[in-house]
Amino acid sequence: MNFFWEELMKRITNQIRDLQLIEDELRKTSVGVLALHLDDEKTFQLPTTFLYRDKNVYIFFNDETEFYELIKYNSSASFTIIKEEKAKKIRSLDFIPSYRMFSITINGLVRKVEEEKTIQNLQTDYLSKYCKKSDSTIEDRSALSKAIIMDSDEIHAQEEIGG
Repeated sequence: MNFFWEELMKRITNQIRDLQLIEDELRKTSVGVLALHLDDEKTFQLPTTFLYRDKNVYIFFNDETEFYELIKYNSSASFTIIKEEKAKKIRSLDFIPSYRMFSITINGLVRKVEEEKTIQNLQTDYLSKYCKKSDSTIEDRSALSKAIIMDSDEIHAQEEIGG
């Protein structure tokens, strides 16, 4: 059965090593999926908005989020974004692509951000990324009161074209 699928479906995967391209994508992408361990040893996946800064991913929680307290801190975590692009015909290919995607996965340790000044700076950066209002007009930042950092050890990026 795999042989039939391989004959029917063709795909090309390229590793992306251009760190500037990878970081630009992480800065402008709005959502990703965080996968991490909870205290009861379960793996949990959370689709979420995020902030990428200095090779680290930051995610915010409000005071009422119980999930924040269940995270197993100083354990491995993974964060992934996937960007789908319009498939274009490429002359050098022996097939017509039906999809094109670009993905980035970051692996590292997850920790709490506890220093108040750091949290305030991160909140300002987050608001400038996601809010249309001027940062100075947003006084209630309770939805961003708690933050975690995924301190990156590895960043992998790839592009896949298939059809």
